[in-house]
Amino acid sequence: MEMRVARRSESERGRPGGPRAGRASARQGLTLVEIMVVLAIVGLIAIAMAPAIGGIFGARLVASCNKLSGMVRYAYNLSTLRGKVHRVVIDREEGS
Repeated sequence: MEMRVARRSESERGRPGGPRAGRASARQGLTLVEIMVVLAIVGLIAIAMAPAIGGIFGARLVASCNKLSGMVRYAYNLSTLRGKVHRVVIDREEGS
């Protein structure tokens, strides 16, 4: 029984590191398909993150409403206890 190992030439085997490793790359940029795939992935990530981002803004809105409600309740309680009129003033320029 005789075993033979067929040797391939260097051009048949390719060079170490892949088939294009030995020559200068002809590709200098991205194809339209590659750009579209990347944009699709970025779009899917943005869609997945939208509820989380909306939740953050929603939480801030709820916190602001609770703060305003507390101020109105405090003014009402002061008016009831002291028998005087109390007002809640919202000044957008001062941020209070």
